[in-house]
Amino acid sequence: MKVLKFGGTSVGSVEAIKQVASIVKQGADDGQQQVVVVSAFSGVTNELEELARLASSGDKAYLEVLEKLAAKHYQVYDTLTPGADRQFLDENIALLTDVLQGIYLLKELTAKSDAYVMSFGERMSSYIIAEYFNTLVETKRFDSRDYLIVNQDVSVTAIDHKRSIQRIGAIDSFAQVNVFPGFIASTTEGITTTLGRGGSDYSAALFANLFNATELEIWTDVSGLLSADPNLVKQARVIEHLSYEEAMELSHFGAKVIYPPSIQPALSKGIPILIKNT
Repeated sequence: MKVLKFGGTSVGSVEAIKQVASIVKQGADDGQQQVVVVSAFSGVTNELEELARLASSGDKAYLEVLEKLAAKHYQVYDTLTPGADRQFLDENIALLTDVLQGIYLLKELTAKSDAYVMSFGERMSSYIIAEYFNTLVETKRFDSRDYLIVNQDVSVTAIDHKRSIQRIGAIDSFAQVNVFPGFIASTTEGITTTLGRGGSDYSAALFANLFNATELEIWTDVSGLLSADPNLVKQARVIEHLSYEEAMELSHFGAKVIYPPSIQPALSKGIPILIKNT
C-alpha cells in the first residue's frame, strides 16, 4: 500500500482535482492500493481562521465570509459530481454555522472551538474529492478523527500509537483508493483537534507508518527539495536524493516542501519519501 498526500494547491480548483484524480487512477489501474491524504482547498484554512476571528470579535461580517466559503464548496462539488446529493455538505455547513453563532454570541474562541472550526476544511474537501474519485475508481472515504488519536495532556502532536493502531486494525475492508482528510485527529476523549502547521504532511506520514506503507509520496506544485530558495538563489537546483536527516535539516532551515515532524514516522520504519509535482 502506498500513501499519497495532496496539499491545498494540488486541490485548489476543479481542474487541479481532476489532475489529482488522473494521478490516483493511474496508480489504481496499475494495481496499487492507495491511501490518499488531502488538505483543505487552497485558501480555505485562512478563510476559516478569518471566520473564527470575526465571530469571536462580534463582527457579523463572518456571515458573508461563511456564505462565500459554502458557495465555493458547493460549486466544486456540483461541477465534479453533477446532480449528486448535497446532504453531507448541507450538514457540515449547518454545523459550522451553529458553532460560529455560539462563538459570536459568547465573543469567545476557545482552543476546542477553534480546532473544531478549523477541521471543516479537510472534512469537506475529503468528501468532495472522494465522491469524485468514486465516479472513476472504487473509492472509500474515512474520517481521520476515528483513526488518529492524540494525547491532549502531553501535546497536540503526541500520537497515541497503540490506540491508533487498534482503530486502524478494526477497519474491515479497504477499497482500491482510500481517502483520508489530513490535519485533523481526535483526543483520547473523542474531541476534534488538529495536528498544527503542516498537519496534512504529518497525517500522511503517520498513516504511512501505521499502514506499513511501501512509500510515502508528497505531491505538491514544485519539483522536489531545492538546494536553496529559488527566489533568492538563481543557482538553486533540485536535490535528486538525500537522507532523512538531511531532509530534516533542510526543513528546519526553511524548506517548505516538507514539514519536519512528517519525516520521523517514515524514518522509524525506513519508508521512502518521494516529493512529486502534480
